Amino acid sequence: MTDLLTAYLGLGSNKGDREAYMHQAVALIRGHVEVDASLPFDVAGLYKTSPVGMRSGAGEFFNSAMRIRTSLPVEALLSLCLSIETSLGRVRTTINSDRCIDIDLLLFGECVVQRPGLIIPHPRLHLRRFVLTPLSEIAGEVKHPLLGRCITDLAGEAETGETPYEVRRIAGSDWSTGVSCFAAGNT
Repeated sequence: MTDLLTAYLGLGSNKGDREAYMHQAVALIRGHVEVDASLPFDVAGLYKTSPVGMRSGAGEFFNSAMRIRTSLPVEALLSLCLSIETSLGRVRTTINSDRCIDIDLLLFGECVVQRPGLIIPHPRLHLRRFVLTPLSEIAGEVKHPLLGRCITDLAGEAETGETPYEVRRIAGSDWSTGVSCFAAGNT
């Protein structure tokens, strides 16, 4: 049996049917042959945030995070995330452009990787409250491998930048099972 590592992914969408893109991304990740579906998945609640560092008028984001166990090497997991983004219609144009889906590889076990095109932990993880807040639901006590601080502490200290923004939970973790977060009027 191949050893399984725990990886944490950040999910975001601010273009099109954000909820549908988020559902599809989770389903495609769960359905991959080298992601162990026999183990429980942890998916954080669904959050709504203003776009950070993007053009004026960019749509609000839906954000979440998920924990998976996988036998994939880190490069192959990154490739899977990029492939899923492409299959759902993401076209990379400019940095910080609108996106139908964004899947970021945040943490991969306790690995630290610094190669062209792949930096683990995600290089801006500790700065992004919109990522840290959902991640803290499923990995609150996990320590950032470079900073040695737990995710919950980092989430509580992350700055909102020059323009403050709210990270608002709009649905519990059951959103990923097909329960619409719009039922409660959380558009």
